[in-house]
Amino acid sequence: MSGYRSEFDTPEKARRYETVEYSETAYGSILWNIEQTLLLNELNKVRTTKQHIDYLDFACGTGRIISYLERYVETATGIDISESMLAIASEKIKLARIICADITRTPEIEGRYDFITAMRFFLNAEQPLRIAALIALRKRLRDRESRLIINNHGNLYSLKIILWPYHKLREWAQVEPRRHYLTQGSLTRLADQAGLEIVEVHGYGQLSAKAAKLMPQILVETLERRLADFPVLKKIGVNQMYVLRLRSN
Repeated sequence: MSGYRSEFDTPEKARRYETVEYSETAYGSILWNIEQTLLLNELNKVRTTKQHIDYLDFACGTGRIISYLERYVETATGIDISESMLAIASEKIKLARIICADITRTPEIEGRYDFITAMRFFLNAEQPLRIAALIALRKRLRDRESRLIINNHGNLYSLKIILWPYHKLREWAQVEPRRHYLTQGSLTRLADQAGLEIVEVHGYGQLSAKAAKLMPQILVETLERRLADFPVLKKIGVNQMYVLRLRSN
């Protein structure tokens, strides 16, 4: 494997993601607390039209999301390509089944789902992998009332744009590795290519990991919660969560 498919192919990489990116004091944990509320709200919207919800967490990684949502659905399935990540996930998951597979490369469809999440995947994936993943997930949506939730944790049109020229220069000089950015326009075009449409966007993450280091964690979380989805700010949040459905033809 190469590219993003091999990003977490060793136990060391998987464990670092679990213990550093989402440690109790990490900025990622603050954002995760906000994401829990947003995800559950979207799941509850689907619940208004469906009594039975089959849920899929694509690229489920260490099981952070599926271990939270599995209690709110009738069936839950987690799929990931990394055995190392799934080994950690299996320690948390109580109800869901987990599958190690690359659904972007196989024609078989293991199930149809009413609610699908694919978090922290599309920003870092290569363009061909992005479209392949969206097409694979579109095929797994049961109907137009089903929802696919994806996110972009590198919205270019946020505070990130301030340092964008600086980082691009350093990348050109090969002083630092390439940083990833995405825009809503890019994701809208990807969704359209895959036969999907965006029906809602949530914006959050107005501060930064650096702010979290300079300010008390409780203050940062309080501010982030109050600013999340704030009408005039949501489009410039570093983190964007997109709600997609099957496009009508």
